[in-house]
Amino acid sequence: MIDMLSSGQTKIHSMKKMFVAILIAFISFSAIPAFAQKDSIKIDYAYAGMLSNVNFPTEKFPAIEKGVSVRVGGGATWIASKHFQVQSWTVFDYDGMSTAKGIMFAGIIKPVKKITIAFGNIPSLSATVRPVPCTAAGHFETWTHSQLTGVLPGAWMKFSFGKKNDVATGVAYNHDKMEIHGRLKIGSWTTVGYWNANQKNWAVSTGFDFSRFSLRMVQTDSVFAFFESYTVWDKYHISLYFDGGDGYKNGVAQSLREEFGVLKSFEKPEGTPFSGLFGLGYANELKAVRCYLHIFL
Repeated sequence: MIDMLSSGQTKIHSMKKMFVAILIAFISFSAIPAFAQKDSIKIDYAYAGMLSNVNFPTEKFPAIEKGVSVRVGGGATWIASKHFQVQSWTVFDYDGMSTAKGIMFAGIIKPVKKITIAFGNIPSLSATVRPVPCTAAGHFETWTHSQLTGVLPGAWMKFSFGKKNDVATGVAYNHDKMEIHGRLKIGSWTTVGYWNANQKNWAVSTGFDFSRFSLRMVQTDSVFAFFESYTVWDKYHISLYFDGGDGYKNGVAQSLREEFGVLKSFEKPEGTPFSGLFGLGYANELKAVRCYLHIFL
């Protein structure tokens, strides 16, 4: 009987705590309109595209390899007030054999102009140098950029100074452990990194993005990756690229990626709603000439 009474009291106590928590949450959300200067919804992303590639092996011709990826996605921000926002995006990808999907959902607090706090299932600070998946750049993401972590449960705080500078730190949950992330941005140059509590997984990355020249280096616990692109003919949107790196595969050190080539982008030719690019390169690790076609709305 004593155990039953004790159990009943525990349940009542738990219900009281739950009721108080729900009441506080209700009051907090009910108070949002009171301090909101302007409630609005902003569409950040709306993407639909197709990316295809054909590999022509130089040593096994005509054993042609083909691949295609169809991706749709979008994102929006609810600006609840000058100090609080909710931001989310989602993406769905199908490559003919399997599907992939992702979602980001973040609460963003701006207590003062120069400080931003984000929490939820969010891009880690290391992922802030990667393109958003529901964009054209995210669909055609480089191998080098993809070596960094992506969306993870966590939180971070950023302090902005100057026009294009910021420093940030945060935590995330990855590999069943906590991860510490950091970021420093000075102008067009951004450095990010993380260290996992399992003492095995870590990474540091640095690089810059100018109007015609981009560079990104990534060093993780198992891979060194390097990407660079240079616009050689701005009028015709023609650029050269290199995407490569070394690492371990099945415990053996080897070249994992070594691709270089040329890209030609286009934007809504002859009044059509489509933009995209053509690509022609050579992948040394595959011993193959690679052809790309990327079309998107």
